[in-house]
Amino acid sequence: MDAFDFEFLQMDPNRNRFYANYIDYVREGKHKGERAFKSIIYNDGELSEDKIYLKKDKRKLKFRIYPAKLGHVLIVEHNKKAKTIDLHLEKLNVE
Repeated sequence: MDAFDFEFLQMDPNRNRFYANYIDYVREGKHKGERAFKSIIYNDGELSEDKIYLKKDKRKLKFRIYPAKLGHVLIVEHNKKAKTIDLHLEKLNVE
């Protein structure tokens, strides 16, 4: 049980860049015990990585992550207790 979940793959129309996206459980460091959305980016023959930490909250937020336009993801935060849904677009860092 390593808490690793593949989410989706995004590919550039020119087929020279792609994003492999997954959610991982952080086991050490400052964000220990949180989940992180990670993206491995292949760009012009080089690999890089980007992380977005999904905040751990007492309000019992549930997160869903969906593909958006290339290089971006849509994060949906559902708070069942407050009966709210927040959507925001996050840009992935390509180096």
